[in-house]
Amino acid sequence: MHFPQTRSSALAPSSMADKALPIAAGVVAAAVASALLNRWLAKKAERRNPPVGRIITVEGIRLHYVERGTGTPLVLLHGNGSMIEDFQSSGLIDLAAKKYRVIAVDRPGFGHSDQPRSTIWTAEAQAAESALMIPSANALQKQYRLLQMPVAIIAGAEDRLIESEQSAHLHRDIPHSTLRCVPGTGHMVHQTATGEIMTAIDMVLTQNRKPMVVTSAA
Repeated sequence: MHFPQTRSSALAPSSMADKALPIAAGVVAAAVASALLNRWLAKKAERRNPPVGRIITVEGIRLHYVERGTGTPLVLLHGNGSMIEDFQSSGLIDLAAKKYRVIAVDRPGFGHSDQPRSTIWTAEAQAAESALMIPSANALQKQYRLLQMPVAIIAGAEDRLIESEQSAHLHRDIPHSTLRCVPGTGHMVHQTATGEIMTAIDMVLTQNRKPMVVTSAA
């Protein structure tokens, strides 16, 4: 049976597009608002927490870092919207410094490190950067299987920002990885389960006696 196309059905795609525009605009507005809030919170945290470490200039950019302890180097890298004080307040720096030479860095544009002069660091730019993280991660996914070093993945079982299935996918993609979902913890695992992070660090370093990098959730 054939039904002739009516005027209203012919206009349906245009109508759907018109409805999609406000939704897309709402997503962008929410991302910008989130970036503005994160920047305001970061600046507030900076005022309350003066630099606790040293300043080094790398390629014209002043970077704030903390170095504690001796032994095998252990580098701590924070996620988006965070800073060194996040590791400091969790107790991870002091705990790890008992065994390792801990180096924690405020990434460029975060904490007390300068932003690159060539980078436009507006709220809109930060929102766009966050939006690009997902496709960038997807583009790198095929390279995960090439990693030969041991990798420990620690996730919070009650994380409401990142689904546990994402950690499981990452574990499957990285050949020499282990996955530990910590019960009763959320997104910032190093804040609520610092001992679990140290256990993972120790385990990885017993398998690989080389400098180690630890990254926190974004």
